[in-house]
Amino acid sequence: MMQDKSTAYQKSLDRLTDIYSNIVLQADQQSLLRCPYKNVSDECTASFGCRNQRKNVAGGGNRLLCAGDNKLEYRTAWETDPRAVVDAKKRHCRRQSAMQRLTDCPRNR
Repeated sequence: MMQDKSTAYQKSLDRLTDIYSNIVLQADQQSLLRCPYKNVSDECTASFGCRNQRKNVAGGGNRLLCAGDNKLEYRTAWETDPRAVVDAKKRHCRRQSAMQRLTDCPRNR
């Protein structure tokens, strides 16, 4: 009886792990492209100016809209070594094989 409960418990944990790992994979893929300051309503939550901010004329909210195209690769902004930037872009492009490729991906340089 104890073995049955233990097996059922492990199956339940395995199922939850499978569900959450898929959610994490999707979130990781989306975080590579989506601006971290863009909320689910396409509003900009940044406390600084951005060229993608637009006035929200349709909504009654106080936030500006984010007009970004979700093709943002902001992580290379922190790199100081130019070769590291190129390497990071190449790694990023390889990860995008299942998704639409970005137009600025280096091609076998």
